[in-house]
Amino acid sequence: DEKHPSLQHFDHVLFHHPHLGIEDAQLHKRFLLHFFHAAASRWMKPNGGLLYLTLVKGQCERWVCISGAERHGLVLLRRSNFCPPP
Repeated sequence: DEKHPSLQHFDHVLFHHPHLGIEDAQLHKRFLLHFFHAAASRWMKPNGGLLYLTLVKGQCERWVCISGAERHGLVLLRRSNFCPPP
């Protein structure tokens, strides 16, 4: 009995370089709050799973990502600089 993929929970959720096409920190903050809610409540396995979010330098602070993620029960495990492949 296979579930439809949209109804399953995943071990890993990845979101690389989200951007709405305009420079509006408040709008991006709200967008990511909705993303964190969806990831934590619908996509990730309960009590497990990892979310990977790749941002450009400074976006994490401008968009208030860490406290936004914490509001939805997510915990920062690691933060590092993005190194694109050569």
